[in-house]
Formats: sequence, structure tokens, C-alpha cells
Amino acid sequence: VAVITTSLSPDGSLFAYSLSDAGRDWQIIKLRETATGTERPDVLRYVKFTSIAWYGDGFFYSRFPAQDPESTAPSRQMSVYYHRLGTDQEDDTLVFTNADDPDPGYIPVVTEDEQYLVLIEWEGTSHENGLLYRPIDATEPFTRLVSTGVARHDFIEHHDGSFIVLTDLDAPNGRIVAIPLDRAGERDELVAETDTPLEWAAAAGGRLIAGRLRDASHRVEMYRLDGTPAGEIPLPAPGTVTGLTGLLSDPVVYIGFESFLYPPTALQWDGTSVIKFAGAAPPLDPADFIVERHMATSTDGATVGMFVLRAAATGLPAPVELYGYGGFNISLTPQFDPARLAFVASGGVAVIANLRGGNEHGEEWHRAGMLGNKQQVFDDF
Repeated sequence: VAVITTSLSPDGSLFAYSLSDAGRDWQIIKLRETATGTERPDVLRYVKFTSIAWYGDGFFYSRFPAQDPESTAPSRQMSVYYHRLGTDQEDDTLVFTNADDPDPGYIPVVTEDEQYLVLIEWEGTSHENGLLYRPIDATEPFTRLVSTGVARHDFIEHHDGSFIVLTDLDAPNGRIVAIPLDRAGERDELVAETDTPLEWAAAAGGRLIAGRLRDASHRVEMYRLDGTPAGEIPLPAPGTVTGLTGLLSDPVVYIGFESFLYPPTALQWDGTSVIKFAGAAPPLDPADFIVERHMATSTDGATVGMFVLRAAATGLPAPVELYGYGGFNISLTPQFDPARLAFVASGGVAVIANLRGGNEHGEEWHRAGMLGNKQQVFDDF
């Protein structure tokens, strides 16, 4: 049994979580009281690929019509419901269903100010999602803000009459825009596209916080809500940001981080400094190792980057493990791998290559290693 989705109630008194049995997509949502660990009687079934969006005395979630979990038939007609705490699932209120098209899925999001319910519309594995919304207590039809199949539109937050969104519309490497709800066809640019990819963004700690890839490592940039640059949150080393938690109104932001020499760690940023909040210390002293960035020229003249990790005491030449991937828009950023670290500590050299097909340098780098260009990935390697 695996825990898939988790969500704390706004006051922290209840913990909602979904469970998957034997690797199935199907999940069951349950609730526990955080103070005592007591399990509540609420059990929600026919769930997969959903969020848990708290509001009032319950939460919004998505589910499918009742279906035998052993069935291999496609799951269709994903709909959004509101569950009131302590009631049976059959009494849940239907909030949205797409009667015209049973194939898209919907992820509900409640804006921090609780003014709007936003539905993230998705279909298959495409990242070109749609957005719908309506005032949270309204019964009127949802307003479509963005259609699927156009571009990526990652909803960030509602602020001052606009939805703040990370999009690759007219910007393959990503940009942050404000979409005025009274001028839904317009995009007011807050953070412009650059030559390095913008992977994610959040509204937390009174700022827009964005994760950007530079030289295959994450940088955490900050912007004021009008898009004015406000510096960076320093990280312990070149590495990977695995998550960020916080509200726009929170004074503190929590960041998941790991690197070649740092195991998964929770960092806390209070607006001025970063401290370790939770997590194990590095098992080996990072000062005893060398992490370098090297470049090689591929068959078509393009420059391909790689990380080279070794112990400072290791003499060269030495045994080398060369690893690469190059596909599905996946970036090979620095991650903690005990087996790799043991090899390096024993006198080996680990090389992690950032091949085309990944997202280390944005969408152009991804497309240069996909479909008819797949041979280029192997040439890079």
C-alpha cells in the first residue's frame, strides 16, 4: 500500500491522504486527526489523479463513476465533487462534469483568498492543459479561461483580479504572466522568458518563487508580485529542488533539496536566511569531494554538458561510470544516490551526462532528441 496524495486542512487539524493498493492507479481517500492520529470514518472511492482542495467544512476532489478496480476498461467521465466532513460519499455534491466530452480529467484548486475554484483540465500525457474557474460559492457554469491543446498553463495563484500563471505560450522556455479575469484574452507579462528554462513557480512568502534550470541545476529565483526581481534563495550546493511549500501570506517557505553529496533535506527560508529544517546530514564530508561541470562536443558540433564527481584524493586515471538518459523532457539534475556515492568514495569517478531529449536547456533541447532526432541522443552519449 502506497500513500499517493496528502493534504492538511487549513487549520492543521485534519490530514487527508489517498492510498493505492498493489500499484494500482485507483486510490481511496481517508482522513486522520493530527492531534491524536484517530482515523475519521470518511472513505472516498473511485479516485485517481486527483487533488484534495479544502474549503469550508470539507474539500473538493475528483472521481470517476463506480468501476470494478480489477477492470481494464478505460476510466472516463472524471467529475469534480465536494465532500462535507462526516458524510457518506453518495451524498457528495456534484460540482462539475463535462457532459460533452468524457475524456478530459479535472484537478480542483481553491485560491488562497478562497474567492475562486479553479479546475485544471488535462487529457492524456499532454502538458497543454486548460483552465476553468468560477466564484467558489457560485452555482453558475464555469468560465473557460484556457482551452486544452494550446500551451502549458500552470496555475499559480489569484492576485488583484488576475490569475498568475506559468506558461510556455509564445515562450518555449517558460514565462510568468497575469491573466486579468475581465480581459481573459490578454497576458500581462511579469517574468519574461530567458535562455534558460523555467521549470516551476509558486506564490509563497509574499513573493513569486520560481525554479530555473542553469547548467542542469536548480536556482530558486524570487520576484515581487509585479514581476520585479527580488534576488535568489541560496541553496547549499548545485542541486535539485524537489518541492516547495508555503502560502502567499506565509512568512516562511519550506524547500525540498538534494544533491550528489546532500541527502533529501527540508530547508526553511524566513525571508532573510536559509536553515536546515529537517533531514539527515551528508554521510560523507562534502569538502572531501569534487563536483565539476565539463563540456564535450557532439557529432553535430553542439556542446553537451556533464557532471563529474570524484573524491578529492582519487588519482586519475580511475574507473568511470558514465550515465545518461535523454528522453521524455526529463532533466538529470544532481540527486543523492548512495550506491553512486559509495563507488566514488571507493576511488571511482561518476559522470552524469545531460543529453538531448531532456529539458536541461529547454524545449529546443528536448525536441532535438525526440522522434526522428533520437539518434542524436546516442551520438551525444
